[in-house]
Amino acid sequence: MQELIKISHDKATGKESVSARELYDFLGLDKTHYPRWIKTNLLENEFAEKGSDYEIIAFVANGNSGRPVDDYALSIKFAKKLSMKAPTERGEKARDYFIMCEAAAKALPSFHIPTTFSGALRLAADQAEQIEKQQLLIEAQRPAVEFMAEYVEAQNTKGLREVAKILGIKQNTFIDMLMEEKILYRQSGKLLPYSEYEGWFEVKTGVKHGHAFHQAKLTPEGISKIAAMVAKKEE
Repeated sequence: MQELIKISHDKATGKESVSARELYDFLGLDKTHYPRWIKTNLLENEFAEKGSDYEIIAFVANGNSGRPVDDYALSIKFAKKLSMKAPTERGEKARDYFIMCEAAAKALPSFHIPTTFSGALRLAADQAEQIEKQQLLIEAQRPAVEFMAEYVEAQNTKGLREVAKILGIKQNTFIDMLMEEKILYRQSGKLLPYSEYEGWFEVKTGVKHGHAFHQAKLTPEGISKIAAMVAKKEE
């Protein structure tokens, strides 16, 4: 998976975090408004909890005034929230990237350092089984992970056939799944989204080569939601 934004790992606590400064730069926001962004989204945000959502980690040079400014370590979950609020097209890319990072973290088995010799022996005995299970999980999730990696590079609508191909699912199987989940239904031979999922699709109609056509394409939101749904089914 391509690293769009650097994620730091604290070995002592096991927590993963993102630099607020690096996230801000990636989102393509006005560089002069960083202090205001921090104040609004972290320091004066009643829903942002210090120690859980963010921590002050360092002072970095401010290229505009020459004075140092704070940088903050953001939790992956909180970084995802801030990305969703960003009024730039990169906000969606960052959001989906963090979704992939969270999925990858959940897929990894927890690890505890043994404190006794017998505990180390038990760990060694269990490790082979855990590795085997992890490899099976990775293979099961590979289609959805590969799909999401491609999706973050292309923020446009995609046809059902294209999405099914990337996911490694037969088109008819993919459509059947969407119908079973009550996301799509057929009307006069045409596939249409249920009202609650209309934002997931862009339904195009018109005439091509003298023939009327009707096509439901997945929007970026729909692609993200369905990719996550497929990944969950593979767990």
